[in-house]
Amino acid sequence: MSTAVDTVSVSFVVIAFNEAANIGQCLASIAALDGLCGNYEIIVVDDGSTDATPDVVRNLAGADPRIRLAGDGANHGRGAARAVGASAARGHLIAMVDGDIRLPPHWYTTCAAELEGALDGVGGLAVPDGDVAFVHRALRLPARPRPGSTVVTGNNGLFRRRVLDRVGYDPALRNGEDVEFNQRAVAAGFDFATVADLTVEHCESKPYTTSLAWLFESGTGAARQLERTRQVRLADAAFAGWLAVTAGSVLVAVRRRRSAPLLLSVATIASIAAVHHAQRFRPQRSDVLRYVAGWVVDTTLVGAYLAGRCTGHALSLRRLWRMRHTTSRRDGGDR
Repeated sequence: MSTAVDTVSVSFVVIAFNEAANIGQCLASIAALDGLCGNYEIIVVDDGSTDATPDVVRNLAGADPRIRLAGDGANHGRGAARAVGASAARGHLIAMVDGDIRLPPHWYTTCAAELEGALDGVGGLAVPDGDVAFVHRALRLPARPRPGSTVVTGNNGLFRRRVLDRVGYDPALRNGEDVEFNQRAVAAGFDFATVADLTVEHCESKPYTTSLAWLFESGTGAARQLERTRQVRLADAAFAGWLAVTAGSVLVAVRRRRSAPLLLSVATIASIAAVHHAQRFRPQRSDVLRYVAGWVVDTTLVGAYLAGRCTGHALSLRRLWRMRHTTSRRDGGDR
């Protein structure tokens, strides 16, 4: 990682994949932040976009030398994109921002004030949360600010440079890199915090099919995270409950040769989605039909996440079996 800081006070690392519709407003929101005084840089890491994202950034960089485009044109995943941006950053402070985020004018001054204490990393809450962004956009439901999947999520965070120098993001992780980064940073003795009353606008534009795929991928990442950290979260408990209900339903269906008990598994997914939906949206009497429609769509997204969890845990078991099988063969050969 570069150690030269020159006169750059803060480096904004913006990661983007197919964000041509959003990246311009994201960068404009950064340039409009209070307290920057001009001594900042914006490093946009294009993670192999297939749309016009790189062209949009190049045009903006032509008008503002503080903007730089990074990336080799290939899609390496979110961990690699953040690592590339952090390596190119020259600032005393490093901000991580996703390309579909719009920061409020007071974001930098609020976060920088928090870092003047003992904290090493802070961030706000993205509204709407990423796993319901499609529902919010499609049905125009009012979203609630909710804590992210980790203390300082990758979509908006400001860190002291020493955190990135010592810990950094794992370039091998295509998703969940911010959760893993938080865990290793805390284990290394750094202190992170969420500024509860600081919200940023999440302007995700993924279509429904891409949202399904993203939730599935998030599920596989959550399985990997549980395998690595052994830290049980609420999402893990919900998955375990659904898995137990599904396993019981399958046994009953096999014994009775009826498929009706399997409906209990679907009903459990709908119940999990109902709780998830209520936590992330404010129901209003005038929006009952839209709220119910959103719950139905959310049920399919939760189902995709749970399917990803199953796949992720199956892959983990497969890796474990292979490791034990290889060890057994090696031990047998030694004898």
